[in-house]
Amino acid sequence: MRRAAGLGALALVVRVAFVLAVDRPSLPSGGVLTKAITDRLMAEGLFNDAFFYHRTADLLASGHGFSSNPGVPTAQWPPVFPALLSLVYRVTGPEPLAGELLNAFHGALTVPALYLLVTRVFGRLEATIAAAALAVLPGQILWAGVLLSEVLYGLVLVGFFLLVSVLPRRPWTPLALGLAIGLATLTRGEAILLVPAMVAIWWPALPRRQLLGWSAALAAAALLTIAPWSIRNTTAMDSFVPLSTNSSTTLWSGHNPRAAGAQIYAPHSLLRQIPQTGKEREIEEGKLLRREAFDYMTSHPVRELELIPLKLLNLNRGDSFGLEWVNAGPPPTRPIGHDLVTPIAVTADLGYYALLGATLLSLVLFGRELWRRDIVRGVLVLFAGALVMYGFVYYGNYRYRAPLEPLMLLVAAPLLARLGSLRAVPGGA
Repeated sequence: MRRAAGLGALALVVRVAFVLAVDRPSLPSGGVLTKAITDRLMAEGLFNDAFFYHRTADLLASGHGFSSNPGVPTAQWPPVFPALLSLVYRVTGPEPLAGELLNAFHGALTVPALYLLVTRVFGRLEATIAAAALAVLPGQILWAGVLLSEVLYGLVLVGFFLLVSVLPRRPWTPLALGLAIGLATLTRGEAILLVPAMVAIWWPALPRRQLLGWSAALAAAALLTIAPWSIRNTTAMDSFVPLSTNSSTTLWSGHNPRAAGAQIYAPHSLLRQIPQTGKEREIEEGKLLRREAFDYMTSHPVRELELIPLKLLNLNRGDSFGLEWVNAGPPPTRPIGHDLVTPIAVTADLGYYALLGATLLSLVLFGRELWRRDIVRGVLVLFAGALVMYGFVYYGNYRYRAPLEPLMLLVAAPLLARLGSLRAVPGGA
């Protein structure tokens, strides 16, 4: 535990230092979000997801509920990250720096959690190498300085598999894990992929009837955990929204005439078909974008196949692209000067591609032994589900991969330990 705490402290110092060093442009708080404010933010490159999280948390903290404007409810995002951010804003006021420090804490806490997880799966040497690498991985440090849910979701994923590794297998286990999956899904919708990951973990050990029963209980507990939010959305938005409306925007980005594998926004020529305003516009926009996406998918099957490798390439763009978020804003106010952008970008890319190479090589060299370990098997099924989700269902965004990097270190840990000490990977699980 002392080693885990020490590595966590190192991660916290590095992330806090980075957040404090990056003096980003301020974001407007409170009041009605007028067209003039929106236009200014768009012109400055600040009208993005980080602003929307800030805005929602600010309104939550000031008593306006989960809304996009005072009196205008929204279901744009899953609620956990904005809710946590709003708790901080209740203390500090709507200060983005406070939210970035919260992210720094989440990122630092992921390090000892990963240490404990890798210790249970492999051993202390592998755990030390994986946790130390995560503490100083440049991309993970960059994301701490942006008001997005990626850092929190990375902690949630590592924490979930750590929970799986310590829970005894009792009749209540699938209920507890289903509750955890529901909370994770309320953080990021793709966490529902943890359901098949758990099935993979249980598959060899449980009799088929018990496996079926536990899987059903797991899924039911997850859905029941999500249900209160779904009811809130349906009541507030006057339309059935199980989790969030931004999934329609993400779906359209991956399936439209201009799709090229990366994020793309719907043009005004399409969105002007929606005359409504407020929450009605949010609902109608979601319906329109879903309809357009499905129409494109069914009418362009060849192009859909061509888009898959493009999406996967965009998913694995280097961590330097995180600078697009850290350094957002008009050029005179960008916190990282031109002379530092290139060395930071090169370092971040080298860090990610080294991690990707180590993960793939570890799978090639030790694949059978890795698959026999139940936690790693669940992680690999999660990875496979993510490749399908981001490579076909939605689109490839390097942001979506960032929360998976700590788990990539889990998979790469045996190779890294062997390279460091020539220690052979122990067989069996």
